Amino acid sequence: MSGLNRLTLTIAMSLFMVPAVGLIFNFTPLGIEPQPVAAALALLTIVFLFLGAHREYLLQARLTPPMSNFVYDAGKSLPVT
Repeated sequence: MSGLNRLTLTIAMSLFMVPAVGLIFNFTPLGIEPQPVAAALALLTIVFLFLGAHREYLLQARLTPPMSNFVYDAGKSLPVT
C-alpha cells in the first residue's frame, strides 16, 4: 500500500473512531469526559497496534522461504578422489 493510501486510511479511521467513542461514552454513566475518552482512544490505539503487528508477522512468516532452501551441503557436491 502506498504512503498516500496509508495516510488517507489513517485520517479516515481517526475521523470515524473519535466520534464513535464519544457516542458510546454518551450512553454510559461516565459521560463524555476527557479522561475516559482519552483512555478509550489510547486502548483502541494499542489494540489496533497489536493487530497490525500480528498481521505483519503472519505476512512475513508466509512470505519468508524456509531456511532449508538455503542450506548448502558441501559433501554432496564435492567429488571424492
